[in-house]
Amino acid sequence: DVGGAGLSPLAKALVLEALARGDAASAIALDGIGPALYPLMEFGGPEARALVKKLLANPAARGWVIVDNEENHFEISEGRVRGEWPWLPAESLDVLVIIKDGAAFVITEGMSFEHTKPAALHAAGASGMRVDAPVALALRADNKALARTLARLRVYASGLLVGIAGASLDYAISYTQERVAFGRPIAHHQGLAFLIAELAHRIDGARLALWRACWALQQEGDPTEAAAAAHLEAIDIGLEMGEQGVQLLGGHGYVTDHPVEKWMREGRTLSLLWGGRNGALDAATAQLFDVSARVGFSLPRWGGA
Repeated sequence: DVGGAGLSPLAKALVLEALARGDAASAIALDGIGPALYPLMEFGGPEARALVKKLLANPAARGWVIVDNEENHFEISEGRVRGEWPWLPAESLDVLVIIKDGAAFVITEGMSFEHTKPAALHAAGASGMRVDAPVALALRADNKALARTLARLRVYASGLLVGIAGASLDYAISYTQERVAFGRPIAHHQGLAFLIAELAHRIDGARLALWRACWALQQEGDPTEAAAAAHLEAIDIGLEMGEQGVQLLGGHGYVTDHPVEKWMREGRTLSLLWGGRNGALDAATAQLFDVSARVGFSLPRWGGA
């Protein structure tokens, strides 16, 4: 009922991974309102669904989600939002959803953007943002809607990370089989061969964790643990493969003639989205152990774009 935008979690993850193997920034740029769809659909309500259909009718519409729990970049009071955000992978937005204090606040006007030079994800654009706007919609629901929204955001980032890790691995395998040292391709030397095999298995493991998180999102239970685990695996291998992809090419890995340094920069950027590794660890810990009940204090909250 959302014009084809409501792909299943697994289908979406497969698409994001495939596109990220070509260019993760293009995957974001081509996704329209992108992850902003998730809180609108999970929190629900007729007004949210009407806004989704209106946005989807405009192929050029762009959207994004910010989780602002700990850093308090935004002040929300008396039906208005005021604040600044240092970086977004977009030049402008038609809809912004700010998740804060267990609610989703939808902004459709009053946003100003200042272009910034991106270090990665160039095709998506990059800008800092200032907001002084009325809240178009304030969506409040039970904890299940919030948990599912955060899980979907983590799955989104994980799909992109697994994609760039796979692209970097494929390129490194091709390069190391062509580069000859000591009379044979460098991939045939034990040290590099074992490293490449380990990286390949870790990427497969991250992909399986991602698929498990997608399965959890299609069940009735809480997907938090599965999504947090997938996010952790994807971040770790995205960062590791980015660095090793550069190292496996030697000096060539540091020049723009080869795309591995691009994937390294993209991995570092994507690893920071929506709380990044610390946010995923917080969520996984809170899910596995009832820390607040046992020790009498709450875990730190996290944020991110």
